[in-house]
Amino acid sequence: MPRSVPAFVGALLIGCAVTGNAQGRYTYGSRQERFPTVAVMAGPTRYDIDGKGTGFVAALRFDVPSGRIFVVEPGIAFARLRSAVGGRISYVLPEISLQVEPPRGAFRPYLGVGGGFAEYLSGRGTTFGTLHAAAGFRLNIGDHYGARFEVRARSIDPFSQSTTDFTFGFMKRLSPNR
Repeated sequence: MPRSVPAFVGALLIGCAVTGNAQGRYTYGSRQERFPTVAVMAGPTRYDIDGKGTGFVAALRFDVPSGRIFVVEPGIAFARLRSAVGGRISYVLPEISLQVEPPRGAFRPYLGVGGGFAEYLSGRGTTFGTLHAAAGFRLNIGDHYGARFEVRARSIDPFSQSTTDFTFGFMKRLSPNR
């Protein structure tokens, strides 16, 4: 797969999330509003790729409410790992998830599944498909900000390599009127 294909797909996913629902506002019951949010997250990742170990992952995720309980989440992550021979391996991971969460409350646990690409940045520049499952929670802190914790199990080049990310981050609501 040409190197430009994953970059194009990643940009397309992020663009769809930002523009496709920029006017989106969901109200259920009294004063329950759901707006798109952006989350910046980071943490350790356990991996089994050309050796086992613990590395670092950082992610930028866009949460777009879609209906009463669904969230569409395009995002991009960067992972830095160490190979079995001691060299560093870097991946860029554009992904998209479909998540289910309760429609109300300041504390909202969620489950999700999705897929994407792993663009190998070190050395040979290979692209692999990915599948993932995620579980975590979003915590609203005031009207505009929040916190988020997530565990994401990812299969790279499905079922031959894997990572498990443990990330924590902060969210900012993208509400146009506030």
